[in-house]
Amino acid sequence: MEPFSFLRLLFLVSLSCFSTAADRRIGCLFENELCSTYEVCVNDAMFGRCHPVPVTDVYTYDVSPSVVQRFRTLLEKLSNRV
Repeated sequence: MEPFSFLRLLFLVSLSCFSTAADRRIGCLFENELCSTYEVCVNDAMFGRCHPVPVTDVYTYDVSPSVVQRFRTLLEKLSNRV
């Protein structure tokens, strides 16, 4: 994947994060205790989202495993800078 395409993907992903409901936390695949006790972590193929039970209307990203791995590596590098 070209660097420009990867950056565009990151931009689109960040926009979709802002459009989610405020009570749906994103990133539970990276942080185990992010969801409340009445929520479950749903695998959206990228971050994981907390959804109340019963789970309805699940959005999943259409990305290749290599892009997911590259994104996770980038997130790990960014988190180590803080």
